[in-house]
Amino acid sequence: MTAEAKNTVSGDGFFNAALKKLLNVGGTACDVALIILMLIISFDVIMRYVFRQPTLWSFEVTEYCLLFLVFMSMAYVQQTNSHLKVELVFGLLPTRAKNFISLGTAILSLIACIIITVHGWNIAMNSYELNQVSNTLQVPLFIPKLLIPFGGVLMCIEFIIRIGKISRSLMGKTA
Repeated sequence: MTAEAKNTVSGDGFFNAALKKLLNVGGTACDVALIILMLIISFDVIMRYVFRQPTLWSFEVTEYCLLFLVFMSMAYVQQTNSHLKVELVFGLLPTRAKNFISLGTAILSLIACIIITVHGWNIAMNSYELNQVSNTLQVPLFIPKLLIPFGGVLMCIEFIIRIGKISRSLMGKTA
């Protein structure tokens, strides 16, 4: 097998590189969104409690930032294997048992992500069909709601890659 074929089979090919780049850009965008979120909240607190002039738009924008932060960072965190884990008992298990448990949790997580993605898509399309807009900024609500299925698809792809790596490891091939 050629080196290029091995890279494609192992998930290190063009698709994986493009996905990694996309998730890195998404991770950086989440960093920026977090800073914007902190600035908006600080601005709103100052306006509300110092000048007694609360902003009307800040709550809505912070909701969009939070939605962006959650659904755009999920796949990046999965790719970098940075999710919170409790490894008290897991760390004591043999490698093969760890792989079986990891495979099971990855499959269950993939199923959960598929459900969230489909439901998120339905919610976004329902908002589109009903022409729903936000009260304050008049933003079409299907746009921020599309972050749910978009982030869900990225997360599903990451779990599929993870399932493939764990399966290859269980079959004795390099992961």
